[in-house]
Amino acid sequence: MSLFSLHVQNPSTAAVLYGVLALGLGPAAIAATQCVNPAGSNGCASTISAAVAAAAPGDTINVGLGQYAESVVINKSISLVGAGSAATVINAKGLPTGIYINGLDNPGLSNVLVTGFTIVNANYEGILVTNASYSFITQNHIASNDQALDFAAGTCAGLPAFETSEGEDCGEGIHLAGVHHTTVANNV
Repeated sequence: MSLFSLHVQNPSTAAVLYGVLALGLGPAAIAATQCVNPAGSNGCASTISAAVAAAAPGDTINVGLGQYAESVVINKSISLVGAGSAATVINAKGLPTGIYINGLDNPGLSNVLVTGFTIVNANYEGILVTNASYSFITQNHIASNDQALDFAAGTCAGLPAFETSEGEDCGEGIHLAGVHHTTVANNV
């Protein structure tokens, strides 16, 4: 008998039993899967940011193929899974970052997965991770970011205050700051 196929005759007993099991197994046992597609069809969000806002810690967000014009801020432990870097594009044109894992404003942020995206055209970094731990960034294609660089002046206009001495380098691909126990692998 599997854990989630228990058969209990009394419905109130079943509710209590499942509640106790969920509490005892932690957030992963009650994690949900959210979905995103550009049309917002089939009960999915139409933006990645909306799905992140609606997600609870431990949730997985599956992002369907398409192009998303946004800057995604992750402030909780979630898995953000694209449909593959050839098919799921975050175009952050005119925006600071494609994806920002923000442990700076969310102390203790950990266990974030970002995989399966192409991230382009951000003013600064394609992916920025600050003050987070135990995160995993893999299977992404990050290109053509660093768009706010004024090479002639050697400046990067509008950088956040915590990014000091960044003249001639607005961030480009993946930028880690104050990060530990984080894996960055198999990205282009």
